[in-house]
Amino acid sequence: MSQRLFARWALLPTGWTADVALSLDAGRIDRVELDATPRDTDTHAGIVIPAFHDGHSHVFQWELRGHTNFANLDRPADDFWSWRTQMYEAADAVEPGRLRQTARECYAALRASGYASVAEFHYLHHDVGGRPFDPPWATAAAIADAAREVGIHLTLVPVAYVRGGHDRELTPSQRRFAFDDVNAFVAYTRDMRDALAGPGVSVAIGAHSVRAVPAPWLRAIAAEARARRCPLHIHASEQPRELEECVAEHGRTPIRLLHDLGFLGPTTVVVHATHPVDDEVELLAESGAIVCACPTTERDLGDGTLDAPRLLRAGVDVCIGSDSQVGVDARDELRLLELNCRLVSGRRNVLIDPARGLARPSATLLRWGAEAGARAVGLDSGRIEAGRRADLIELDAPELVDHEALLRWVDRWLFCGEAPAPRVRVGG
Repeated sequence: MSQRLFARWALLPTGWTADVALSLDAGRIDRVELDATPRDTDTHAGIVIPAFHDGHSHVFQWELRGHTNFANLDRPADDFWSWRTQMYEAADAVEPGRLRQTARECYAALRASGYASVAEFHYLHHDVGGRPFDPPWATAAAIADAAREVGIHLTLVPVAYVRGGHDRELTPSQRRFAFDDVNAFVAYTRDMRDALAGPGVSVAIGAHSVRAVPAPWLRAIAAEARARRCPLHIHASEQPRELEECVAEHGRTPIRLLHDLGFLGPTTVVVHATHPVDDEVELLAESGAIVCACPTTERDLGDGTLDAPRLLRAGVDVCIGSDSQVGVDARDELRLLELNCRLVSGRRNVLIDPARGLARPSATLLRWGAEAGARAVGLDSGRIEAGRRADLIELDAPELVDHEALLRWVDRWLFCGEAPAPRVRVGG
């Protein structure tokens, strides 16, 4: 059924525009009308912006929240690697019925905060000990059911997980993540796509990390993604130890290795990238790859701070992800991209683009959250223009008399305190 949405202000590809009417039909933006006049039959909104997209989620870690903020006093030096042990314990408890309820709660929170879609980085493929489910994709089906119930678009990203690290066997907890053969893994992802893809759900592919996946697998998975023209996701350069182990095995750092293996490209999503070295940012830019930053998780795990200004200068798109679900508010992820860089650099207003006349970080952040996020999840969304998916955020706002008043209000909404809850349209 068609409908007309009138916005006092809308963020169009050309910038903020007053008095815009959007004709929505079959889940898409059918027409964008400028200098529009409101009608009694319209839905009215003070401000309309493209909705955000969550580029990286581990939904089962929703149950881990509040369980890791204490130290074992026998081993008080807590870090990412000790947290990982606790995460594996949580993964051991996951079964499809419980996962469906967990995903329903988590995805409802994500949608309420401004996300229209979520990319689920999925490696809970088997039952405990590696026993296959019936059907084999039972956990993925539970996640898909939850997303459809909540009304958030799901991009399932089944990822390969082969080993505990270079010359390290899988731990008992990791056996449920693994396949013995890359062809079997690829066939599993195709079967998952055939069984689950449809309205509200798409299926991509990925690899966990260069630590957990050997080079021949990375080549094969990248070739499969290119053949299917789907997003290709991987963790990379999250921790310094990861770089050290990659150099020891391959003689190069993770992003350079991905480049040399042909893994990087316009549909590749490199999650974290908090520790790029040498020319790795330039390699990301040349390939057109996207970086997915997860600031609330990276802060919680002590990963480090993304050098977002360097990525911006190089022309690398950055999206956001909720990752371990310690934070599920899209505004938090976006503003921390800017605020973390202020702490590190001692400067303010760092995510700006003077060459394009952009003096406000909010302009960069809104584009990254929507447009780069849509690329990461593989949706034709992220911009308010005819033909795109109608993934939109509506915000109540006071009467904003001019463009400058609007910009100040948007900055307050993004960076400051209390804010009106977004109303999120997913496919109209």
